[in-house]
Amino acid sequence: MTVPIPQPFAECFDSRSGLTAEEAESRLVRYGPNILPEPAAPSFAFVFLRQFRSPLIYILFLAAVISLVISDTKDAVFIGVVLLLNGLIGSLQEYSAGRAALALRKLEQPRAAVIRGGEVREIEARLLVPGDLVLLEAGGRVPADVALVEATDLLCDESVLTGESMAARKVSAPVAEGKTAVAFAGTFVTRGRGTGIVTGTGLATEIGRIAAEIGKAFASQPPLMIRLARFSNAIAGRWG
Repeated sequence: MTVPIPQPFAECFDSRSGLTAEEAESRLVRYGPNILPEPAAPSFAFVFLRQFRSPLIYILFLAAVISLVISDTKDAVFIGVVLLLNGLIGSLQEYSAGRAALALRKLEQPRAAVIRGGEVREIEARLLVPGDLVLLEAGGRVPADVALVEATDLLCDESVLTGESMAARKVSAPVAEGKTAVAFAGTFVTRGRGTGIVTGTGLATEIGRIAAEIGKAFASQPPLMIRLARFSNAIAGRWG
């Protein structure tokens, strides 16, 4: 994976003066704030009840009621158990995804040191934009995805992204290629210092892509619904 200094951000790499306040404001409007979307965190009971909002579930429930009416208790109990298991499995998946999405937001760095107009300033990390020059120091989290311009004995704990327990050594982009020349948003700087040019903010970061994938879990259907949909399609194809 090659990580060149992206255009139109290369001017910051050359000048080392960073963006002007006007350009930063313009890019903030264009790219949006450097934050992850805040997911809703409904209760487990609400998530569980939501699993039953489907016409197919209603049909199965009706089938269970009819089975009881005609004294077919065995089928009624079987359908009820299937519906209950489907609701529990779907609820656990969705609830866990919601909790994971909330946990990702805790990795956001509240403030960042940035070079703008040739001066070092401390700003809210949500105001960072692609092209900003940020300063990284041990003890803080990387506020956005950055291509490293300078790196002095820089180590980053990337376990949140890779699962690796050992900190990754980082070097500047002109010296190396690949992930060693990039510091990722949400990772922890364990040692050293560096300067980097922001290449991605918010959902455009690696951790943002993870948050987006987790968010898809909210739209996913419970296992039973997926199987029923496949079964319905198979029947339609057979009789179509």
